[in-house]
Amino acid sequence: MNTPAKTRHAASLLRLAAAASLVGCYGGPDDAATTPPQNLNGEVLFPADAQCSVAEQDKVSQALGQLRTFVVTSPTALRACLRNGVLLRGDDFAEEILARLAQDLPTTVRCRELGTTPGGATINADAPLDITNEQMRIDHGLLTQSVARVAAVMLHELAHNKGYTHVDGTEYEYSVNEQVENCVSGLVSSNGASGSPSRMSIADMRGEVELQRVGGTGGTVFEEFCPGSSFVTGVQATASTGASPAISGFWIQCRANGGSASTRVVYGVGATARSCASDEVIVGFQGHADAGATGDVNRLAPICAKWTNVQAGVTTASTLPSLGSSVGRSFERRCPPGTALKGVLGRGGAFAQMNELRLVCRALSGVSVGDPNDLVRFGNEVVGGSNRVRVRQLCSDTGALVGLYGRADSAMNRLGGICAGLRTSSFLNIVHPYATPGTDVDEEHVLSPVGGSGGDAFAGRCPSGQVMVGFRAGLGFWGDAVSHVAGVCAPSHLWMRTASSVTTTTIGAFGNDRGNGVTALCPRGEVLTGLDAIEVTRVDAARVVESVRPICRRIDVAPAD
Repeated sequence: MNTPAKTRHAASLLRLAAAASLVGCYGGPDDAATTPPQNLNGEVLFPADAQCSVAEQDKVSQALGQLRTFVVTSPTALRACLRNGVLLRGDDFAEEILARLAQDLPTTVRCRELGTTPGGATINADAPLDITNEQMRIDHGLLTQSVARVAAVMLHELAHNKGYTHVDGTEYEYSVNEQVENCVSGLVSSNGASGSPSRMSIADMRGEVELQRVGGTGGTVFEEFCPGSSFVTGVQATASTGASPAISGFWIQCRANGGSASTRVVYGVGATARSCASDEVIVGFQGHADAGATGDVNRLAPICAKWTNVQAGVTTASTLPSLGSSVGRSFERRCPPGTALKGVLGRGGAFAQMNELRLVCRALSGVSVGDPNDLVRFGNEVVGGSNRVRVRQLCSDTGALVGLYGRADSAMNRLGGICAGLRTSSFLNIVHPYATPGTDVDEEHVLSPVGGSGGDAFAGRCPSGQVMVGFRAGLGFWGDAVSHVAGVCAPSHLWMRTASSVTTTTIGAFGNDRGNGVTALCPRGEVLTGLDAIEVTRVDAARVVESVRPICRRIDVAPAD
């Protein structure tokens, strides 16, 4: 992350009660005001008990002015940066996040000595979570740093005000708060020339890339890929209208360059067709969508580009007439240069609305990825459980799982995967996890966690140069939900390319290992590339991982490193 070592911002789901108490400590936004309330479009409000010096007030005001530029006045660069961020399931998509950050609300700032966390990390700032105004406390020490640094931290805290939070551990750096902080930090310090989200961004990925989701979080899972060398060249969709407009049926048309088309049903009935020209392929969509648990994808317009342009990395494209209604936040999702739409993932609602859409792009050449191969499902149905949600996720960037993270006590409360993109070594011609140049640290992104926030945090990674090729899990005291998990790792080039025996390494077990674990391995030639998990609420109200199914895939050709 871009914050200094041993530095943290206060407010998380685990500290929700503390965040609520901060609201009382702060007082109301206007009760002690010495100037009229202002907002992100104007001057910051310093109440009578602000305890900010004149110099500190000036720096805060300068920082707020920078935020006004990148969040409100000229948001294009920040929007693009956020679209490249790997955000977690349940968080809003980039356009919705930016709209909420730009709300016209009073912004109250107080200056304090905030000290450190119990773990010794410096607290730069803190803010109450999910309130109807904007307020924060900033540490005096932070205000000795640059305007760019203060602006970045302020946006992190404003995101807390909007309800965005983080769980400590592996997923902290992928939270909305950290992503907006890192994006705006780069934009402010370079006066808008650049900005990057935490960790590996979508813009850095190669091979096969899942673009950032749009829409809500409800519905049931759908998944469809074009087979072989074919890509998506058209769609068929049904659009409902009225009080709840949405895409209510969706099919894709697949075709190889110069080949004949075939239709694959994603879900529902596709009534109206939108197809690219015979020498074109789909490279993205424009549209409108709503966020939140009940959000839908309301409008889609395919973006087409010539096969030859995509192959050459040329980004020239045209947009077909749209399907659906222009309700909700407008968005655009474009495949990275050299890639085109290979498949779609997402969720559909009980009434056939498209709740969520995730586009999967793949390079036209230099990559060969097999279809997902589901292994055995670990875990049985929890007796009396309710509110089950199935979450199916694949690594991006021609990626494989290289680790696991989550939270556990007597049960597996929370589980996510750590992915690294695979590359073909130009020197040894072997497939391996891509490392940051000059280091042995894998370039990582994560699969969003499934489950609740109870238990103690855990994380484990395969040794350098290895990927997960198997998975072990056991059941809990009542023989139902998953109680512990472990990963089986092996050198990727040996597992994928040879028939000789391979020595494996086990990471874990994480959770409550009762000695009843069962192991499933990917077939030789395949590596673990995703997780299909079900979370459930038990009768004691704990949210836990009920079951998990590992997903394997062949990666026969990966991009060169």
